[in-house]
Amino acid sequence: MVAAAIATYLLCGGEYIREELVLRTQTRTLPDGAGDLQLDPVVALETPPGALQLGARYLPTLLLREPRERTTFSLLHRGTLAGTLRLSKDQRLRAEERLVSGSTDISWLGFPPDAPPPLVIRTFRSLPIGVFESSSSTSFEQAIRQHIHLSATARYSVSGGVSGEDRLTLPRVRTAALGATGAWTGGRETFSLAITGAKGWVSTGTRTTFLGASSGWRHSFARGLDSEVAAGLSVLGGSAGETHGVVPTGSVSLRRETPTTRGALGGQILLRWAPGFDATTGLLRQRAEGSARLEFAPVRRLLLSAMGGVGVTPDVPPPEARVLTQGAMGVAYTLSPAFALSVGVRVVTLPGVEWAGVVGTTFSEQGGFRLP
Repeated sequence: MVAAAIATYLLCGGEYIREELVLRTQTRTLPDGAGDLQLDPVVALETPPGALQLGARYLPTLLLREPRERTTFSLLHRGTLAGTLRLSKDQRLRAEERLVSGSTDISWLGFPPDAPPPLVIRTFRSLPIGVFESSSSTSFEQAIRQHIHLSATARYSVSGGVSGEDRLTLPRVRTAALGATGAWTGGRETFSLAITGAKGWVSTGTRTTFLGASSGWRHSFARGLDSEVAAGLSVLGGSAGETHGVVPTGSVSLRRETPTTRGALGGQILLRWAPGFDATTGLLRQRAEGSARLEFAPVRRLLLSAMGGVGVTPDVPPPEARVLTQGAMGVAYTLSPAFALSVGVRVVTLPGVEWAGVVGTTFSEQGGFRLP
């Protein structure tokens, strides 16, 4: 219902619509003479801020592969429809629908190199499988005076393989979740408290339950630098034989915005211990993660970067790897506000080592139009 209303408004309304078009390409050279050409276009439409603001985004991934044994072509559709209704000066209601459908090889090439490798990750030689995901959420936000913000969110999602054969790799998982967050902001400090509960039903017959609470502190320094510390407890439960009990959670991060001036440094460091979602089983597993990204602009428009991530899952069953690592180094040059060129190399351990040389381009355009 919400998705239909948003689409109708965007297509038939008379508002001034803001649009954004981004086209990213990646040409990858892989071991054994393999190669990829990946296209990641983004088309986004959004109405101006007001009592009702609507938006839509379409982000497909088109992948051409060689040699043919890896399957020549795959297409993954991704889209988002969202609407925000301002009930009053201090209250907002937001609804969002996300859809994913198509084929993917769930290899490490499809994940960002500056993040810990996810629990479900495969070699670049993996054949594509059909996947489907739907996530519907509704949230309510309330501002109390100037410093206190409260929000509550309800979400229902379905994800997994499409066919019976696909579900042998990615079982179908249905999840219902409720969450609430409160935050106090004053000057450079932000203190937050979050509570989340979720229940999952896996097509293999397994059930999972999760209840977590955490508190956080964020401090903003000068020159675009900020840090955040969070700690909490999670209660895991579900089918017999799976992880149960109370487990601690925590994270520490330090971030600085991407440099835009000559000689500037930017990047991020993140350390986290928390349950992670294993898409191959639909279960939650305790996991330690770490990631880092360093960016340096020696001259205007030129950006050097080095990044990597590591994930350690103590209770993952064999033959899956308990420790996964990946890293990348690259150079990006902005030729104009609308066009950028990048060159880099990526490495991953699965635990076997794989690598890829990457040449990428990014073209972006923003504008607006008024519907008749």
